Amino acid sequence: MSDHPAYPHSPPTRPPSGQTLLADGRYILVRKVAEGGTASVHLGYDTWTDQWRAVKTLLPEYAKRPALRHRFECEAATMKSLSHTNIIAVYDAGTDDEKAWMVMEFAEGGSVIDWVEQNGAMPPRMASQVVLQLCEGIVAAHEDGVIHRDIKPQNLLVDREGVCKVTDFGIAQVVQEARMTMTGTVMGTIGYMAPEQHESAKHADERADVYSIAATYYTLVRGEAATHLFMADGDEFLGLPDGIADIIRKGSQYRRDARYPDVRAMANALAEVLAELPMDPADTPPLVPLNAGSLDGADPPNHSAASAAPPPSAEIELRKESSVESIASPPSLTTTAVFQDSLRERSQDSQISHGSRSSPSSLAVSSRGAGHRAVHPYSRHEQIQRRSQVKIAVRIGLFAAAFAVLALLMYSMLSGMLIDMAETQESTARNELFDAVQNQLSLLPKVEPLADGLSSYESLQALFDQIGGESDPQIRLVSARQLHDLIQTDMPREIRADGVSSREQSALRQLEASAEAVGNALYRHSKAQGAIERRRRTPGGWLATRFGF
Repeated sequence: MSDHPAYPHSPPTRPPSGQTLLADGRYILVRKVAEGGTASVHLGYDTWTDQWRAVKTLLPEYAKRPALRHRFECEAATMKSLSHTNIIAVYDAGTDDEKAWMVMEFAEGGSVIDWVEQNGAMPPRMASQVVLQLCEGIVAAHEDGVIHRDIKPQNLLVDREGVCKVTDFGIAQVVQEARMTMTGTVMGTIGYMAPEQHESAKHADERADVYSIAATYYTLVRGEAATHLFMADGDEFLGLPDGIADIIRKGSQYRRDARYPDVRAMANALAEVLAELPMDPADTPPLVPLNAGSLDGADPPNHSAASAAPPPSAEIELRKESSVESIASPPSLTTTAVFQDSLRERSQDSQISHGSRSSPSSLAVSSRGAGHRAVHPYSRHEQIQRRSQVKIAVRIGLFAAAFAVLALLMYSMLSGMLIDMAETQESTARNELFDAVQNQLSLLPKVEPLADGLSSYESLQALFDQIGGESDPQIRLVSARQLHDLIQTDMPREIRADGVSSREQSALRQLEASAEAVGNALYRHSKAQGAIERRRRTPGGWLATRFGF
């Protein structure tokens, strides 16, 4: 069992229907979200901290096997020792009877492989940003002496903010500790394993993770699983930017010495390539789906009915009520007398509820006809008061519900207005981008003297025409990005290849100025697009989109 802090809280002792409890009722397993070969993951709720969590449990048939159970416990201990933005946090772990479990951070965006399966290959820039975050998480693990040994897209999760986080250190190896893996044991995932891991997991060091990162990079940018990249020929990298292809080739070399010496060196090379990559296409789906939802406003599972016992204050109230009943109904009364009194009290309550008065004689009869029973002078008044309190509570509840609905609608409408403002800003930035491109038309006559030696001149002229005459804004956006890349990289490269004359120097200066102007406009438009996506990912933005505000 894990060492749980002592909270002043009465945990539930039996689960609500259809739910499982762990750690003496602290964690409620709400629903299964994933299942692997040996373990399953549930969406769970921590009743002590009121937080949603992911709870990983060994499947029952494996929890009874000491070796797998021990490895599961080692994974929990390894992940609890790591703390980094790009590593899934583990908060708790333990065993309940035959169950072995760990409580982790819940990543609402799923894994990056989900994005690839739904949308195909990632654009180069998005894939590079994802892999750079993967590298940062693995660098932190290596600095703590932990080698992952099973890096793959399925083990890279995304939180609702789009931050990528490494998980599943189930076969990780702690460098400083004694190696428990037997010689000759092959552990990992085929396609992402380094060649030395195919022979034995004993041979895996930091450079094995370098290989797996390269294979993961390949899967993201190609949209297909990597298989034996160390044997890949040039055709495997057709269509990829040269910088990305070079990183994957170097990281997936057969010989460990030929790869990057460590993940930090790989991350540095990737950062340099990322700085040169163009922006992603405007229609690229976000890394976190807009319909992924958020658990911030989700109702927690109902566990109040499973409380072990009422709090001490409730017990005191119960004892007070019992004492009142013992005074109003002494044990010496016969059953008949009690029954008659109850009928009389009901008839009197009925008269009171209809607004009629009781005569003095009837009151005298009621006080004497009960044998030796004395009617408590405040019991009828208390009953009326309780009914009044119930009515007031109901009215307050209805008012609170109406206020909550109104507040929700107002919140949604406000979020819708903010989204509209962001879309207006995006439209303005888009028009400014097109204006900036049109302002660069003067570039054509200045580059035209070099047209005979430039193969990209006709492409430049065609892009200007398309941006100026096309009606579809998405096509114009794509053309603007292509124009920027052309005047930033391809044309300067061609001019420099022919030598640098005074005329060519002037053309180069014009190209650089044009690239800067268009690039600044592209950046402003991209920033405006990002503002829209951030607004839509908020709970209010999701509601506004759902209700059409």
